[in-house]
Amino acid sequence: MSIPNRLALVLLITEIIVFLILVLPMPRSVRKTITKFITQSWIVTKLVTAFRWTFIFLTLLFIDSFTRQYKMTQERAEAIEEGHYHHQHGNLGIITGDLDPRAKLYYAQRNMYMTGFALFLMVVLDRYRAVLLELVRSEEQVAELTVQYASHKRQLRTLLDERDAGAAPSTPAAATVVSDDVEEIVRKRVAEETKKVKEQADANFAQYLELSDRYNELEGKFDRLREKRADVVVQDE
Repeated sequence: MSIPNRLALVLLITEIIVFLILVLPMPRSVRKTITKFITQSWIVTKLVTAFRWTFIFLTLLFIDSFTRQYKMTQERAEAIEEGHYHHQHGNLGIITGDLDPRAKLYYAQRNMYMTGFALFLMVVLDRYRAVLLELVRSEEQVAELTVQYASHKRQLRTLLDERDAGAAPSTPAAATVVSDDVEEIVRKRVAEETKKVKEQADANFAQYLELSDRYNELEGKFDRLREKRADVVVQDE
């Protein structure tokens, strides 16, 4: 095996080990430590840069091995069609003349699959790291919002306690902010309720007009029917 293919094999084994470590079930604290190391360590950042160059190197190896494998397959198929393996030695030609081409074809296929799997696992690991980065950022945002919510909740509770006790607020700026927020919430709630009432009133008015038209139509039919009955009675008399 050549040196580039040996390096590709070592890289493939390393990727398999790393991938198995990442997917194995483990305690939450251990997984959190590994996630933090993968997303924040400068060593991993350097490795990612090196992996990008390695990806190009593996791509070239994969193309080369695929080309060799395809070429050998075509040559073997043409040789079989021309009866190359049955000249002079009869059946012994299959044993003596076919070992070297078969071995070369096997090595080419092995190198192609090895570099292909190494490329695939490299893409999977890179995508897995990107997902971990997004997860860490989302957790940081959630933690920040939770702290802000707890802070606002404490301020609001303090202001409510001071109001119930009849004391002046100790933080006028915070009181102003909370008051503005409360007024904004009240205005939004009033606007929503007003909109709902208006929509309901419009719907009721439309329904009233429809019922009124229906009533007038029925009343007209009733009057016409009553006039017909009156005419029939007059004719009978």
